[in-house]
Amino acid sequence: MAGQVSMPRGTDNSVMAIANQVACRGRRPTGNTSKVQLGKTAPGLHHEVSETYVAERRTCVWWLCVGLALAGACTSRTLPLPPPEVSLVTSPSGGNVTVSGYALESASVGLVNDRTQAGAIVSTGSRCNPVCPFKAVVAAEPGDTLRVWQFFETEGAKEVQVPSH
Repeated sequence: MAGQVSMPRGTDNSVMAIANQVACRGRRPTGNTSKVQLGKTAPGLHHEVSETYVAERRTCVWWLCVGLALAGACTSRTLPLPPPEVSLVTSPSGGNVTVSGYALESASVGLVNDRTQAGAIVSTGSRCNPVCPFKAVVAAEPGDTLRVWQFFETEGAKEVQVPSH
């Protein structure tokens, strides 16, 4: 006889769903259902539905959720990199300025003129622990605002070759 397993209040719904599926053997329960109390074996169930069983299922579900949350947290950065230290911005010469300073080892430094949206990306060295010097040239006029930041290169970049004529 197919029966539906009823658990006490506060029982995890996923445990009830599994117990119902096993007890009903894939069939939908009819109006004629029997209830199983803790310590009893449900029809079609091969073990007793005990408080320990319910607690173990809740613990497994909880640890699974924690594991999934931690796995997702490991794939994303949580804090942005600080900006590089800019030590010198030259006066415009020939329409360009040179910006120099220090950034983290193996980082790339981006530089953009907010007015013209012109910019440059340069890389620092890899053997100057923990910071390396950088130098970038960008078109600018007196009074322009330059944004400078550092980042580590991503694997998602696409390489494109320049054609010859």
